[in-house]
Amino acid sequence: MHWSNFTAKKIIQEKGEKDLYTIATGITPSGFVHFGNFREVVTGFFISESLKNIKKNVRFIFSWDDYDTFRKIPVQFEEKNLEPYLYQPITKVPDPFGQSTSYAHFFKQEFEKELDLVGVTIESISQSEMYQKKTYNKDILEVLEKKELLREILNRYRTEKLPEQWLPLNAYCSVCSKDKLTTLEYSNKKVHYICSCGNEVTENVLDSSSLKLPWRIDWPMRWRYEKVDFEAAGKDHSSQGGSFDTAKLISKEVFNYTPPTYLQYDFVSYKGLGGKMSSSKGNLVRLKDVLEIYSSEIIFWIFASYKPNVDFSICFDIDVIKTYENFNQFLDKTDDLFLEIKKLVHLSDQKKLPSFRHFCNLLQIHNKDQKIIQGFYDHDISDFFHRACFWLENYAPEDFLFQLKTVQNIKIDQDFEFFKKFSLLLSHSFESDTSLHEAIYALIHEYSLNPKDVFQKIYQLMIDKNHGPKLAHFILEIGQDKVKALIDQAL
Repeated sequence: MHWSNFTAKKIIQEKGEKDLYTIATGITPSGFVHFGNFREVVTGFFISESLKNIKKNVRFIFSWDDYDTFRKIPVQFEEKNLEPYLYQPITKVPDPFGQSTSYAHFFKQEFEKELDLVGVTIESISQSEMYQKKTYNKDILEVLEKKELLREILNRYRTEKLPEQWLPLNAYCSVCSKDKLTTLEYSNKKVHYICSCGNEVTENVLDSSSLKLPWRIDWPMRWRYEKVDFEAAGKDHSSQGGSFDTAKLISKEVFNYTPPTYLQYDFVSYKGLGGKMSSSKGNLVRLKDVLEIYSSEIIFWIFASYKPNVDFSICFDIDVIKTYENFNQFLDKTDDLFLEIKKLVHLSDQKKLPSFRHFCNLLQIHNKDQKIIQGFYDHDISDFFHRACFWLENYAPEDFLFQLKTVQNIKIDQDFEFFKKFSLLLSHSFESDTSLHEAIYALIHEYSLNPKDVFQKIYQLMIDKNHGPKLAHFILEIGQDKVKALIDQAL
């Protein structure tokens, strides 16, 4: 059984039959959402699809943690004069690109556009709006009334214990909007704080629009509020004594709510970027970057092929070819697990794709002429064409690239008789690359030549390189007449 179907059944077993199952996911829009974060979304999405496939009603919510504090200016925005907005909620920070209402809103929009590209629909929830509308104020009051219990729970996993005056609360100043408080106190359903800017406030908890729960408490509070049945989170939240361990205890002991069914997901790494992406420069790999190389179907298939707690790499290098080959091989499989994945990722009617290696060779042979390339296929290859071109132009290794000569720049000064006969050989038709390969080798043996030296010379005559794609197949792809003309020019 596929892991998403297994988890869907586990949810039903643990939560019982319900009219509606809530699957939760969420991200802080502190910058462009990188592709690794997409694993959280796609894990929840797969669970939602598995529940829908067994006729369950599902609510798939996505919480934008946009009430988090702006604590560090990303490298790429250091020249944008954002220092005055440090320690404010990221919804208060202006959009550095000047295109949206706020820093947070810009990055939210960017990621939601990317989700639209792959057909993932979410119910978006802004935590900034929820807090500022006082949605959680009763929950905040409950937390403050149970602060001793919360301190005791958190101290179970701490070597340095929380002080007795600790409060499970954060607040943004009503004047400067920063969380730089020098004093924060609670008594008799009221909070009192003094900000470093000098502002002093005393207000009723239920009337305040500037309070926020710390993450470890905020998370289980929202489980209860949204009636969450399932949520996945990264390994950074899943370590012993980490935020999920404490959230489970808080959910049960403070909020009297059974924690959701949970999955840990591991990291996604990248292979073959060649320095084109750098987190230190803020140039992260985004979902849209991966879509330049792979279709949404292949991206979903990759994620579905790995259990969430297994890390894997997205390839940008020569292994892109292998990824496409593996995808086509997958489409031929018919055993139960693969059929489950096909149903989950909506691949039941997916037709096999052209060979990526062969297609890239055709692109280079025909100078990326889309009309010529389309003529080899009886279905539209526009998307495939653009992805293959993008890979060739941005990520293909140098030794994979070539340009077919139009004019010969080499004269054959050795083994003249061999190449003269090789030209005649190319005048004959061959049923397959195997038969051409055998004929070439027979000719090489006839003249007692070194195959490696001969092949190197032929590649030089065709593409000015010492090696290239498998020779016989390559000659047939180019066309025997074109190769013969290049040989003849050199004789």
